Amino acid sequence: MKLKIATLIATVLLIAGTASATPITLVFDSSLLFGLPGTTVTFVGTVADAGNSPTFLNGDDVTVAPPLTPDDIPFFLNFPPILGSLQTVHAPILSIAIPAITPAGLYSGTLHLTGGTTAASLNVLATQSFAVQVQAASGPVPEPITGVLVLSGAAVAAVRRSRRRR
Repeated sequence: MKLKIATLIATVLLIAGTASATPITLVFDSSLLFGLPGTTVTFVGTVADAGNSPTFLNGDDVTVAPPLTPDDIPFFLNFPPILGSLQTVHAPILSIAIPAITPAGLYSGTLHLTGGTTAASLNVLATQSFAVQVQAASGPVPEPITGVLVLSGAAVAAVRRSRRRR
């Protein structure tokens, strides 16, 4: 009987310790970004530790609708491997490449930060959904100065024609 009670107490303590060990928040500045085919968009956000102990940020798991491709290098470059108690970091987290052949539309994805109380922990600490609105690629648009030059050239030609007719 004492063994059952001891096992029950140990189980409750482990569950309670696991549940409260890594209160992390992840929030993007904007969870919807716009981009053209052939470009890359970068999500910037804040990761904060609201707990009383340091938390290991050991990795991430990104899913995004194809043909978009994720790049999590900004996370590894900008965030510390151990987030201190009550520490907050605001920086680029995730880049999404939009291939040149991508049709216009809304593409969604999810980012999970993983880690925990040890350097080997891979618990999901926080999750953030995001979306990329791919805009239709249009043909080359002339610069405004090009339009001014064309119109002024046409005006000069019109004036010369009118002078020749006199």
